[in-house]
Amino acid sequence: MIPKNIAREHILKAIEEVKKKGIPQSSYSKKFHLEVDGEQFPPRYIIQLANKYANGRELKPQDFTSREARQLLKKLGFSIVEASKKFKLTYEIQAPEAVNKNFLETFDYQYPGKKIEVLIDTEEFTSLCPWSGLPDFANLVIRYIPNKKCIELKSLKYYLLSYRNVGIAYEHAVNKILEDLVEVSDPLEMHIEMDFKVRGGIRTKVKASYTREGIER
Repeated sequence: MIPKNIAREHILKAIEEVKKKGIPQSSYSKKFHLEVDGEQFPPRYIIQLANKYANGRELKPQDFTSREARQLLKKLGFSIVEASKKFKLTYEIQAPEAVNKNFLETFDYQYPGKKIEVLIDTEEFTSLCPWSGLPDFANLVIRYIPNKKCIELKSLKYYLLSYRNVGIAYEHAVNKILEDLVEVSDPLEMHIEMDFKVRGGIRTKVKASYTREGIER
């Protein structure tokens, strides 16, 4: 059952979230769409998200029916159209400025002057092709020698997630990541390597490095 306190403002906030983050493939609607300003959204998924803004958590699909979702949206003054009308993808390719380096945090390195190498490896980096909007996937390796600060890993995870809907070339992504991590952690050395999955039969690997001024390599 859909909570009665979900209002139009909560629906609009849910739509804005979908525009920023996209729609999970499992949440697409096959029969009916919510149409707002020429864009179309899956009604049930929008209600799920709207409850987060109204009551602090997303609804589960089994909590209510598609018919209930459509009825509430119509009651709130929204337009519901049949799926025979062409569905339009609603996510937008964000500019690199959407990458949020404010997520990044550090903690004190308790052995300054003692060189160690920190190696961070993740296979979950995702961004978008700036021309086609198709997703790019990469294995990302970060190697650095800390000076006085170490990079906090949970904050790094959130930072990397902010690339998910950003259209950025491989060559720019590797430099952007290096630039942001160096700015926040001031390492003695840092090396970034990104190994992107095959696209069009071509595999691309990009690398970028930084050495603090006055440090001999």
